[in-house]
Amino acid sequence: MKILLLLLLFSFSPSHEVLYSLEKREAVILKVYFSDGTPVAYAPYEVYAPSDGKTPWQKGRTDRMGYLVFYPVEEGEWRVRVLEEGGHGLDISVRVSDNKAVEYKQTYPTYIKLLVYLGLFFPTMMFLYLLTKLLRRYRR
Repeated sequence: MKILLLLLLFSFSPSHEVLYSLEKREAVILKVYFSDGTPVAYAPYEVYAPSDGKTPWQKGRTDRMGYLVFYPVEEGEWRVRVLEEGGHGLDISVRVSDNKAVEYKQTYPTYIKLLVYLGLFFPTMMFLYLLTKLLRRYRR
C-alpha cells in the first residue's frame, strides 16, 4: 500500500517537460557566403544589441546554407560578426527602425582600413618612383 501511495504521489509531481511556443514575427535573416557563392556553413557568429556593444545578444553558428537569424527587440544599429575558421570574416551593422525596415553596411576595423590604404599607397609610390627613374634614363 505504501508503494502505491508513493507512486501516486510522484505521478502528480511536476516533471521536466520541454515546451515550446510558435510565433510569427519579423526577424533579420542574413545569408553569409564567399565571393564564389559558396555558403559560409557552420561558422560561429555573434550579434550585439544597440544598447550593449560589448556583450553578445546572441551567439551561434550559421546553418548549412550560411544563414543566421535573429529577432531585434529594439531599434538602432545591431552589429553582426561572423568569424570563419579559415580567417575570413564579416563585420556589419544592421540598422533596424520602428517600421522594422532593415538597412545594413559593412564595417571594418580601423587597422584593416589602414592596412588597405597602406597596401595601395606604397605600391603606387614605388611604381611612380620607378617610372620617373625610367623616364630620366631614356631622356639622357
